[in-house]
Amino acid sequence: MIIPFLAFCLVATCNAELRTWTAVNGKEVEAEFVSNEKEIVKLKLKSGKVFEVPANKLSKEDNEFIGSLAKPEGVNYNELEFPKGIAFLKGSDTPYTGKATYYYENGQKRREEYYKDGKFHGLWTEWHKNGQKSREENWKDGKIGLMVGWHENGQKESEWNYKDGKISAKYWNSKGEPVDSEEESSK
Repeated sequence: MIIPFLAFCLVATCNAELRTWTAVNGKEVEAEFVSNEKEIVKLKLKSGKVFEVPANKLSKEDNEFIGSLAKPEGVNYNELEFPKGIAFLKGSDTPYTGKATYYYENGQKRREEYYKDGKFHGLWTEWHKNGQKSREENWKDGKIGLMVGWHENGQKESEWNYKDGKISAKYWNSKGEPVDSEEESSK
């Protein structure tokens, strides 16, 4: 009984279909699930308008449905598409919120990214093929802040800070010695 229900919920989520949501006072609305953050559920009406409702104001069944959508492990990067630079699960018209992981051909983790409402958000981490950390990027609402890169031997390679439309950058060679140009940073 539970497995068919969970399968139905997954299909409904992937297709981003409208469903009937019921408030604890019995009122109903047709809407598409957008997100659930800090117990505030965002729903999108047929008209396209998005509204928020506290999770505790929705029925037990609706809260169970929301619980079945949770993907704390995130998705494989290949499950996303990016029309106009916004991340969506393939087949969905709701911008993706959550973690996406990209893998090397051998199955080793290559990059871990986070999205909020389809935009880059949170700490991104990337690894070299040898498993050594390659880069970290800090994003907020689609805008990058600090980015740090490392050589394959673990020595810091670069540090970029994007602030107020300006970029400041520092570079190091693979021995950890500061260098002045981008060309030298690859030594």
